[in-house]
Amino acid sequence: MHALVYVITKQRGADIGVITFNTLPIGIAGLGLFVTGLLVEHPDLSLVTANSWAALAYLGLAASVGGLIVYFFLLKRLTPEGGSLAQSRAPFGGAATAAWPSTVRR
Repeated sequence: MHALVYVITKQRGADIGVITFNTLPIGIAGLGLFVTGLLVEHPDLSLVTANSWAALAYLGLAASVGGLIVYFFLLKRLTPEGGSLAQSRAPFGGAATAAWPSTVRR
């Protein structure tokens, strides 16, 4: 999806901001997956709880959009070496975050 948006933008000569340029393919792909899910799975949206909607909103706004904004903000300020180092540490942060809830005692 990213390649398609990049090619179309280059052909049309559109002047798009960096954040929009990188998040537009994600939004288009997300919309496509949402429509496909509606057509294939036929979900009953009345069964979705308010907590589920809140979690979805958080993931969509804070985690995705907020994360991309912070990421591009940092890329402007880091050297290529610093950016590469930060990028290579990201999987460790994800693994630690994924493992954390399983170690919490209830």
